[in-house]
Amino acid sequence: MTYQLDIIPSYSLGPFVLGRTLHSTLEYLRSRPRQHPVFEITHGATEKCVSEPGAQAQIPNPPSATSALASLPVLVSVPAGSSGATIHLSFSASAQRLQLVVLRMPATVEADDRQTGSSAQHVESFSLVALPLTCDGRTLPSLTRANVHRMFGPTWPAKLRTPTDGLTNRVQSRVGKGAATKAQEVTVRYPGLAFGWDVDASLGHPEPPAQASASRLYVYQGLDPHDPDAIDAPIPARPRTGSGVLSHQDKTPSDQDAASRDSVTMLRASVQSDQPVKITLSTGASVELILNETTEQDLLCDLGTPNARSLAQDERLGIQSSHANRGMFYNYTSLGIDALVSAATSTSSGVLTKIIFHSNNPGTAAFGRYERCPWVVRTARGDSTVTEPFARLHAILSGNAHESSAKGLRPDPSDVVNVKTQPDETMELDRGANPELEGLRLDVRSTLVGFTFGSGENDKRECEGLIVEVDRSGLVSSLTLAGPAVF
Repeated sequence: MTYQLDIIPSYSLGPFVLGRTLHSTLEYLRSRPRQHPVFEITHGATEKCVSEPGAQAQIPNPPSATSALASLPVLVSVPAGSSGATIHLSFSASAQRLQLVVLRMPATVEADDRQTGSSAQHVESFSLVALPLTCDGRTLPSLTRANVHRMFGPTWPAKLRTPTDGLTNRVQSRVGKGAATKAQEVTVRYPGLAFGWDVDASLGHPEPPAQASASRLYVYQGLDPHDPDAIDAPIPARPRTGSGVLSHQDKTPSDQDAASRDSVTMLRASVQSDQPVKITLSTGASVELILNETTEQDLLCDLGTPNARSLAQDERLGIQSSHANRGMFYNYTSLGIDALVSAATSTSSGVLTKIIFHSNNPGTAAFGRYERCPWVVRTARGDSTVTEPFARLHAILSGNAHESSAKGLRPDPSDVVNVKTQPDETMELDRGANPELEGLRLDVRSTLVGFTFGSGENDKRECEGLIVEVDRSGLVSSLTLAGPAVF
């Protein structure tokens, strides 16, 4: 299969556009199994979460420091057809948006006639014959340093750097500088575009052979692929720079296809007791959702048509509660939330009774099914965000905002204010028992902790229940905000 990639500095490599979300990228790959039959997701040093569509997930590493794990990016590796090249997509830890694209070229080792000591030096030669690259409508020749300077002009002096795929360099910085190896690269940088040639750092003054092609190509925002600019929102349009190789035509069908996959996303969901849930969308619109007051019509007008609908007909919680939890779930997977609307009656329309905010943490059962909802819980004692461990959320809800580490998933009755502390309010959930996850090798058990959330002064606007789902690593997998008739 012919696999051709168009390079747009500071914007995209082929169909992979900077600023796109992890969920929309996975949906794109899953929808094209012929072009992308296999891809791999990595989070942390060696933790591989997914290998290919429909295949079993890999066994993760034991949980390490929760805060360090939450700060690591997510890497998606996609083979570029049959060329032998690999595209590495690095998504930021907080917003889970694409911030770095790395194309790793296929290599063949050939002996050079130069001698290093008593043995011949071996040089990796990287060929683009099986992987055509285009830029500004032109097919690129072999990416030697001479050709790169000829096509893109003068730039800053080359630097000797440690190669990066957007993940390994961050892992090494946490392991320590003593883990350095001989593998280095000479990097030539342009705004939003860089090229790297593998060299042996033990040679004193390593220089790539004149005819050696680049081993890596980087697309990013900023001036350095090893420290790209953060991208927290979609890039609205292809950048223009006037003239030369960095000027571009108007949107192509691939641009429009990518835009349709990520047209509206959530920038913030603010959850505060006795207050409406305040949602900020990427369009700039602000939406307020009020439990037991927002109607089905309000929900559709404010958030649009959901990605899916499903009946609330799971009977397994009936033994835990006397409330009949009937209604319809509106699944806004592209926004990272589910909204439960009660069943309409002859005298009243359905109203919003529950909202589930999904964190889309790697290694959990629901990973990849939803966008990450960038929720923030606000209290008088402080805020807790989606990237912070449960210890932080427990601290601000329990009244001990200065605690530095969790005493355990179950709150301590001696220092908890306005928190349900009975033993039955902490439960275990094993999503691996679901039929659709049969055979899953990941340990996806989680703990549910229930909190009262609201003063109860307003009959309709009180938020009686905040249910926190905590995964095995101590991060919050989801938040469930439920009205008094549901919790």
